[in-house]
Amino acid sequence: MFICFLPTMYVHQDRGIDKLRGHPHSEKDPDVGDWIDEVRSYLESRAHLSEDQKVDFIMEHLSGQAWQEIKYKEPFERNTANKVLDILEDVFGEPGLLPALQEKFYKRSQMENEGMLEYALGLLALYDKVCKKDPDNFSVVGTTF
Repeated sequence: MFICFLPTMYVHQDRGIDKLRGHPHSEKDPDVGDWIDEVRSYLESRAHLSEDQKVDFIMEHLSGQAWQEIKYKEPFERNTANKVLDILEDVFGEPGLLPALQEKFYKRSQMENEGMLEYALGLLALYDKVCKKDPDNFSVVGTTF
């Protein structure tokens, strides 16, 4: 009697992308900037998709005000994934001018019940927002604090 062992193969399943409804109203709602980054990464990893398929993917992951904002745009304004994501960024993204974001970054102090890691991650999140507003003058790569 022979015992044969077959190799086990694990198949990675994609973690689902939450639906974007617009401005976050609760803790469960995704941050708009993070959601857009996640969708861009997802679409970049699937270069085989046509532009229409990318737009359809985005639309399937929108609901409420975010869905309506895109649905009622002229077709030429929403015919590529980048155009749709840019609209969502403009309408629902981080409000505020660069100086206001810089001020939030420099005035950020560690809260009483906040650990060092949480504080550092909070600073990095603010710095990332500053970098997105002015990518020519700010860069995460090679930056030391």
